[in-house]
Amino acid sequence: MKVPVYMTAFVDRGTIREVEIPDIDPGDLHAVMENVFHYGQNDFQPQNKPSVSVGDVAEFQGKLYLCKPVGWQEVTREWFDRYAAKGHGEKPTMVYEQWDAGTRQRETGGTP
Repeated sequence: MKVPVYMTAFVDRGTIREVEIPDIDPGDLHAVMENVFHYGQNDFQPQNKPSVSVGDVAEFQGKLYLCKPVGWQEVTREWFDRYAAKGHGEKPTMVYEQWDAGTRQRETGGTP
């Protein structure tokens, strides 16, 4: 199965890395995304692109997932469009704001 990853952490928005992952139950989102990160490293699938990194965004089954310092978080298309339009110096702030929002949501059971 191939999963496209928008290489928004370090390169321009239009750069996409196709990550080939083993056949996994597509219903097991955690396993899918962990394999996207693992097989998105140049150590395992060398490409003339950076390895998948914090700040990159994968698209799977029509949804977008931000690679966070720990794990992945679903983001909206609107958030992604704003994020991808930012300069590289502004992106880390958005990643950590999104990470904080997701943490608060899990802790309170509510919305970020």
